[in-house]
Formats: sequence, C-alpha cells, structure tokens
Amino acid sequence: MTGIGGSANPRNSAIAEILRVARVPKGQSRRWYRLLEELDSWELAAVFYLVDTCNLSLATAFDGMDDVRLQEGALEDVARELFDDCYLSTIPESVHSYIDYEQFAYDCRIGGDLREFRFDGTTYTCTSGH
Repeated sequence: MTGIGGSANPRNSAIAEILRVARVPKGQSRRWYRLLEELDSWELAAVFYLVDTCNLSLATAFDGMDDVRLQEGALEDVARELFDDCYLSTIPESVHSYIDYEQFAYDCRIGGDLREFRFDGTTYTCTSGH
C-alpha cells in the first residue's frame, strides 16, 4: 500500500484510520499524514484513542498523547492484572477464590477507569482515565 506522500508504509492503514475518524479535510491530510508517520505504534494508538473514544480534535490529541496510558489486551485481563498488582497481596489467601474479577472489570468499565478499544487489529485498554 502506498502512503499519501507516495512512499510505501506498512502503517498506512493505521494512519488512514486516524485521519478518517478525525475527519481531516482532504487539503490537510498530507500535513497530518507526515506528522502521524513520525509516531511509534503506541503513540498512534494513543492518538486514535483520544480522537475516536474521547472525541478530541487531532491537534488536541497530539498534545495529550503522552498522558495516555495503554496496555495491550482486553479490559477484563487488564482489570485482573490491576487488581492483583494493587490489592491481592492485602487479601488473605483463603479468600482469593471469592474474588469476582468480572465484577471488578465491570465496575472499572462503568466508572470510566478503564476503556477498551481496537486499533489497527489490536485490542488496547486505556488505564489513564481519559
């Protein structure tokens, strides 16, 4: 696949997806394409998240991408890891089997603490509460 500037770029579909959800006018797409082309895959995912999920402009997303904390994986898996890292050591081992990880993940989703999204074929969970 060929990028807007004419050069082959394996990340072209990811960049095109960002430009699409950001509703970048055709006259500005080359400029934004070049800027997006400089980002690594995590930065692209953060920009996509801010534009698509948080409804921010592309310019605002660029400014805020460093504040986004992402983990690759489904929200339920990230929630379980978060619970284990933060709370499991404080709970007696005898009650570990009673922990309802699904409910914890649900609460994190509903409360906006964790948000799951797909970008460029990968599932990510945002853990920064944007």
